[in-house]
Amino acid sequence: MRFPLSRDSRVVAGLSAVAVPLGACLLAWVATNSWRPLVTSPGHYLWPLLVVALLVALCGTTLRSLRVPPIGAAVGQLLLGLWALHVHVTGHLLPTNGSVTTMARLTRDGAVAINRYTAPVSDRFPGTACFLAVCGLLVVVAVDLCVALRRTPLVTLPLLLTVTVPISVLVDRLAWWIVVVAAGLLCWLLAIEERRRLDGWGRSTRSRGRPPWRLPVAIGATTVVGAMTLPLLVPVSGGGFFDTHGHGPGNGTNGLTLVNPVLDLRRDLLTRTHTPLLYARTDSDDRKYVRLTVLDQFTGTQWKPSPRNLPLRNKADGPLPPAPGMVAGVTGRRSDWNLQLGATFSTTWLPLPYAPTRVTVPGDWRYDTRTLDVVAVERDRPTPGMAYTAQVFHPRFTSTALAAATSPPGKVLGPMVDLPGRIPEEFVRVTQEVTRGATTPYEKLVALQRWFTSDGGFRYTLRAAPGSGMDLLTRFVTTEKAGYCEQFAAAMAVMGRVLNIPSRVVVGFLEPDRQQGDQFVYTSDELHAWPEFYFAGFGWVGFEPTPSARIGATPPSYTVPGRTRPTPEESVTTAPDAQPQTAAPLPTRPDATTTTKQQPHTTWWPWLLAVVGLVVLLLTPRTLRGVVRRRRLDPSQSPEALAAGAWAELRATAVDHRIGWPDHRSPRETLAKVRARVSADVDLVRRLDAFTTHVERTRYAPAGTPPLWSSDEVVATVRDWSTAMAAASGDRTRSQAHWWPRSLVDRVEEVDSGDPELAHR
Repeated sequence: MRFPLSRDSRVVAGLSAVAVPLGACLLAWVATNSWRPLVTSPGHYLWPLLVVALLVALCGTTLRSLRVPPIGAAVGQLLLGLWALHVHVTGHLLPTNGSVTTMARLTRDGAVAINRYTAPVSDRFPGTACFLAVCGLLVVVAVDLCVALRRTPLVTLPLLLTVTVPISVLVDRLAWWIVVVAAGLLCWLLAIEERRRLDGWGRSTRSRGRPPWRLPVAIGATTVVGAMTLPLLVPVSGGGFFDTHGHGPGNGTNGLTLVNPVLDLRRDLLTRTHTPLLYARTDSDDRKYVRLTVLDQFTGTQWKPSPRNLPLRNKADGPLPPAPGMVAGVTGRRSDWNLQLGATFSTTWLPLPYAPTRVTVPGDWRYDTRTLDVVAVERDRPTPGMAYTAQVFHPRFTSTALAAATSPPGKVLGPMVDLPGRIPEEFVRVTQEVTRGATTPYEKLVALQRWFTSDGGFRYTLRAAPGSGMDLLTRFVTTEKAGYCEQFAAAMAVMGRVLNIPSRVVVGFLEPDRQQGDQFVYTSDELHAWPEFYFAGFGWVGFEPTPSARIGATPPSYTVPGRTRPTPEESVTTAPDAQPQTAAPLPTRPDATTTTKQQPHTTWWPWLLAVVGLVVLLLTPRTLRGVVRRRRLDPSQSPEALAAGAWAELRATAVDHRIGWPDHRSPRETLAKVRARVSADVDLVRRLDAFTTHVERTRYAPAGTPPLWSSDEVVATVRDWSTAMAAASGDRTRSQAHWWPRSLVDRVEEVDSGDPELAHR
């Protein structure tokens, strides 16, 4: 029976053709507005992205009207969007090798800048707009694809990812209008799909009087309420200069992933705000270095803190363990420190001199035994103005003792000399040239420090490009030779690892020039980074490669051979509670020159990946369809399962070849419609009738009734009729069924519009 389309249904059909794709792309664009606080000028990416979103919507509508499968249309939309962004960014209408490389470089630089600097990122990094626009394009295509596949509820997945990424790193709340507008558009899309689905059920369904918008509105209301209330239940970081992620109060011992504090170092040094961050009252004359944290992982693009282990037993409210690697007998002095954080300094890293032996601090602060840095576990606890005390042991090193140090233990040597897979050959060559003639690790480090501070022609400047990636460090030590403390510390630490010397980078404060009464004031101007190197028996020892134009003093005395002499006063005190350690033999390491050869710079690999990805994309639907077919027609199944699988396979083949398959009819009526559309010989028609009887018997006969056909007869009939349906289709339809089978994704539009009786079911 034919159900004529109502006026409302015709309106819905029109909306489905044009307005729904536009609404889906607009929904995605509204969600990308949540990224506005990440950059200072969000319009640089939002308005180009809006134009691209409109182009993507129109492109998808056009391609799908031409019977292009949704996934194929999505590929076309993505390519069109990338081309439009390419024209906007590079000004080239036709992509060239140079313009594509430029856009890829800008996108990469934008990703690095957004991950490296505190939001909002300055306009001085134009790649941020390109990166956000490309990410927004992916969101737009993903949302449009979900709607095109008639899977509108899946739209929430890319939307959730879009809004949670900035929420996890920003202090500001998500703008209310983004939630309201996005929820409204999502409810509208759900209502359109629900109405379109219900229209296909005929008058009998609509006569029930149940408005099709109830379920979408309920879902939308739940989404809005959840979006408003869920943030109240989920602790979100309060931000600040130094912040941590991934930990909370409790007794857990899981490792933590911590934000890298060196990311804001250049910004605070450049602004020169003289902001007081730490006040210290102490009887120590060694105030040169106060540490915040240790960066002990080098990824090839930056130095960052490794995950910290902060169980409840490591609470920093009393004695601390001895400094790692420092054995009994190391001389030095003890001192007492009364410290207070500045009124505007909110930090989850506790500033402490090295090496602390006792800390008394309010709240839940815990120490890491490998680094002795102290981290706040109560994330919402305000720290500005917090006062605390510490007892510190200042070890005294001598150049003679460090030069005679034995090899470090293997548990330190392994992770602390780890480098990414490829170090530029130029960097290795410079390292070996500078340390040529030095025989011990100490002599090599002294040579490196002297090269950075005096012999190498380096100069200190904040105008240098930020960061500590391998490419930047290579230029820094070979041609530019200008940077600030981050580059000096990072370069010397990487050189140490190239030389098989355990190394890391420390972030903290230099000795302040400012004093208020008996208090020393550490300001944002004293923020500093320096490298530390491990010596067996002494632990971690700091060096100073930054020129004196920054540090305002000479490097530590023990880093200059022959300058240190122990005094009776300093020789009285030894390292507290330190245990002797047995040094492990130094494992052999392949020559750096044989393992870090520079690979030739090429630009063909993105095109190769694109070709491989395109081939995989083309073959995947066909391969999946074959897997499903084999599973359905597996003769080892039970007769009931094989009959159900054979029926599903016939249905899928009909859908693939645009042959009407009325699901609401009985099996005999359904196959009668198929038989009317397919030309077949008498024997094949007779077998289809017998197959219909077999299916009806397996469905409706009492349990235990023997099947009419064997498994081989069922499989052979289905395969023969699949061949007949393919022969009854046009060449284009057969090609689409072969490469882009609709049955994998199309669960609704399974009726051929060419059948007048089924066109409006």
